[in-house]
Amino acid sequence: MITGGQLLPVPSSPTQKHWDFGVPLGEQAVIEVPFTETILISRHVKTDELHNYLSQLAVSDFFDPRTPFPKAADVMGRSAQRFVIDVVIMRNGERRRAIARGQDIYAISAPLACVAVERLLEGKFRHPGASAPGFIFDAEDILASLGPANSTFKVIAA
Repeated sequence: MITGGQLLPVPSSPTQKHWDFGVPLGEQAVIEVPFTETILISRHVKTDELHNYLSQLAVSDFFDPRTPFPKAADVMGRSAQRFVIDVVIMRNGERRRAIARGQDIYAISAPLACVAVERLLEGKFRHPGASAPGFIFDAEDILASLGPANSTFKVIAA
C-alpha cells in the first residue's frame, strides 16, 4: 500500500471494509491485500494514498483447498465466474471512478499476457530492460488488439 506517499507493507491484520460492486455482485466484504500493481501504479502516478482490496469471498475461495477449479461454461471455454475491477480516484476534491466488468478474468488476462510476450518477441516495445508494461507498450494499442472479449469498461464522475 502507499500511505503518506510512501510504499509500505499491508498490515498483518488487513483492513476490512464493504464495497458495492453493483450488478451482479452487489455489496461485498473486502480486505486490503498487497498487489504488484501498487508498484506499477506508483511508477506512473504520483499518489499519496493507494490501497488494493479484494473481496473476502475471493480470498477465502483461493485459500480453501476444497474450492473446485473453474469449469468451462460457454463455447469459448470461459468459466461462469464474473469479475469487477472498480477504481476510485480523488484529486483536488474531484472524484472519478473507472469500472471494468466481465466474465472469467483469465479470459482477458491470459490473452493480454500473450499479446505482451508476442510484442516483446517481435521487438515491438519502446525501451529494453525491466520496466512497467505501460512504459514500454502502447496500452491503448494492446487493449484494442484484444477485441471486446465480453467485458465492459466505463469512466464516470462520482
